[in-house]
Amino acid sequence: MPNKKRLMFVKKKKPKPTWRILRPAIISCHGNVTDIAKHFEVSRRTAYNWLSKDLTGKIKACVSEARDGLLDTAEKKLSDKIIDGNLSAVIFYLKCLGKQRGYVERTVSDISGEISVSIVNKTITCKEDLPDDQH
Repeated sequence: MPNKKRLMFVKKKKPKPTWRILRPAIISCHGNVTDIAKHFEVSRRTAYNWLSKDLTGKIKACVSEARDGLLDTAEKKLSDKIIDGNLSAVIFYLKCLGKQRGYVERTVSDISGEISVSIVNKTITCKEDLPDDQH
């Protein structure tokens, strides 16, 4: 019987992109690792490996900066809504950032009435503790 060769398909490992290629992708994806992975057509695990193997700290710093930029954008949108008089935005802001001025959400419970408590004192004896004639 002739020796048949098996064809094996090995998935090629994509090389880590250079900093020059990676930086714009991080910025355009706002530091979202899932989106970065999709951009380079790799798994999230691979993208996270790139972050964990970043010896210079450039990639992590860029991701952090991109996320901070998105947070700044969200804060600006919230402040615009507050200025426009959006009550939900005002309440959200006060609950989150107005705590030091006393804007906190509390639940107050008013409990009144009588409480009846009865205590029953029972002695339980195990068979092992009884003398042999009482089993």
